[in-house]
Amino acid sequence: AARKIPAMGALRWYARIWGVLQLLLLMSFASNFATVWEKVQGAAMVSVVVWPRRATLALGLALRVAATAQKLPFVHDSKNWWLQTDMAMLWFVVRHWGAREEDAAAVAAAPTIAAQMSVYYFFSAFWKVNTSFLDPRYSCASVFVAQLLAAFLPARWLTARVARLATLGSPGATLAIEFGVAALLWLESRAAVPLAVALHFAIAVTPRPNHIVCFGVGCLSRLALVAPDAAAAACD
Repeated sequence: AARKIPAMGALRWYARIWGVLQLLLLMSFASNFATVWEKVQGAAMVSVVVWPRRATLALGLALRVAATAQKLPFVHDSKNWWLQTDMAMLWFVVRHWGAREEDAAAVAAAPTIAAQMSVYYFFSAFWKVNTSFLDPRYSCASVFVAQLLAAFLPARWLTARVARLATLGSPGATLAIEFGVAALLWLESRAAVPLAVALHFAIAVTPRPNHIVCFGVGCLSRLALVAPDAAAAACD
């Protein structure tokens, strides 16, 4: 069935969310706009945020694709994810350049990017199905959960039994969540978004040194396309 073009500006809001993320990444992972190349990218991202249209988004996507591609293969796995989703979005923007509705590109890209993210979450879980991750004595999931409990659970509730049960169950729970997000994205279900938000929020608020904020922000910005009309309406 043909997808309905939302009236609330899905492309506009996706471009703004994506542009802000790129600015934050340039500030955090680059040398804070120290080179001409970074300044050019930064200026392009500002134009995406201030004037979110097909032309500015296409230019910004092309620059970020080039910037990431030139660093390959020396990038984090998540940057590979984002490179591929950015390439897909760029393709759909160019393909729908002459469309009467600018939002046509965002709506057309949504199922492809949802499928891409589904595959990424699936294999993020799949490669954890091993004796190291599933053993709570060695699993990073147990460490993350232990840190979260120590940081946020009131002391009167943090009994030895609670801590033991939580750390024992954390590897399996992590796999269930990641496989669940993958399945829901594949089905293009909006339920994937709150489940992914819960996962990434927990990782982001984990105390140092294991908090990974940019990973979640980068993934969730792409998931805005799972329900482009709802995301645009929420932003408006």
